[in-house]
Amino acid sequence: ELLRSNNSTTGNGRSHSYDDLLNDQNQVYRSQPSVYNSTTRNGTNTTNNPYGQQQRTPRDDCDEDLIVKSTDLSAAYEQEMIELVRSAFQKYDSSSQRELAGFLKRSADKAFASCWHCIVGRQFSSYVTHEMNGFIYLTKGPLSILLFKSGS
Repeated sequence: ELLRSNNSTTGNGRSHSYDDLLNDQNQVYRSQPSVYNSTTRNGTNTTNNPYGQQQRTPRDDCDEDLIVKSTDLSAAYEQEMIELVRSAFQKYDSSSQRELAGFLKRSADKAFASCWHCIVGRQFSSYVTHEMNGFIYLTKGPLSILLFKSGS
């Protein structure tokens, strides 16, 4: 489950720009830790703690907390996009930024219809125009991931 705050639009029906969101420090979302009852979900193993609950033990850094900095996706699409990002990090190392971006772009095109664009990196600036319900900006450790839909 994700903590969400309102993502409003301006009077002309367009989303706020990322510059507007930078000024609002309340636009930070965090993935909440999950407890899985299956040993196969997301390629993780589970262990029993002293209280009888199963806790998730990550197989590597692929389960590091994803932070959604900004999005205008619906809650369901946002969750699907987060799962795509998690699967990308399970498939590729974080040093393979080009492969991550390509995988995420192709996966988003397939899952949400094209034309998605993806930028992955440790440091970049962006100023983009995107379609409504077609933008998500996440971080995972030192990497930032920007996915937006434009030009379909």
